[in-house]
Amino acid sequence: MAAPVEPDPPPRKLTFKAAEFKRENPPESAPSSSTNDPLELLRLNRQREIAQGFDKPPPGPPKKMSRRHRDYLIVLAAGNLVLGGLLFVLNNAFGFVCLIAMMALFSAALTWIMLFIFEDY
Repeated sequence: MAAPVEPDPPPRKLTFKAAEFKRENPPESAPSSSTNDPLELLRLNRQREIAQGFDKPPPGPPKKMSRRHRDYLIVLAAGNLVLGGLLFVLNNAFGFVCLIAMMALFSAALTWIMLFIFEDY
């Protein structure tokens, strides 16, 4: 005969111990109202912002164009006008295509140098 099978014990219930919190900062005096009125809370927040100086908008971008951008536009216009003027001098298609390519290369190289390599001056 086989020995009687003992039933499994019931599973243990695992729980966290009771949390004990220590209050580090004393609570500030809350507005004395019986309800949590969102408009009243927003008004109080706005008054605190104004009192701390956060209501001023950040300064805007400068209005004056930098000399680097001015020089870039002048050189870009002058260089492309010179190369574009040569388009009317040449009478063949190969020269026309080469000048268009030179204008694109000149514009791309000038943009890279003036806007990405040079710093503001």
